[in-house]
Amino acid sequence: MDAPAPNRLPRAWYSAPFSEFLAQSTEEVIGHLARNSALNIDTAQRDAWAATILLLKQHLAGHKGHLLLEFNIPRMGARADAVLLLAGCVVVLEFKVGETSASTSARNQVWEYALDTKNFHEPIPPGSEDDGTRPPGHYNSTYQYFRSVGLQEV
Repeated sequence: MDAPAPNRLPRAWYSAPFSEFLAQSTEEVIGHLARNSALNIDTAQRDAWAATILLLKQHLAGHKGHLLLEFNIPRMGARADAVLLLAGCVVVLEFKVGETSASTSARNQVWEYALDTKNFHEPIPPGSEDDGTRPPGHYNSTYQYFRSVGLQEV
């Protein structure tokens, strides 16, 4: 008898091309985040997401790429607020809603998230592309996940 597959959270609680994100309402995006969260969502978290979504919508309009919200950094137990996948570039963003400047600890946090993401950005050996045997949403590396949502090496 096979052991049941472990219940895994998605790598990102929300994942969409910029065009799809921009077409969705804030409530739709928050609903998606809440459905993929293993946490109880309080008012402060909902309001932080709403502020983040508003800011991202203002700055992503007219651009091409892919957005990941609440990106789980492999094996680190941390989540980056947002990751932008642009042509050949991965941008890690951490929001501090209500702050008027970036503190040293906030800068260190996003720097560590970027380094942690880089540390798991490993190439996929030739011939080891997903063969359908892994559970949906399971990836061997951050790189493999990024490839699955359309980021290609340049």
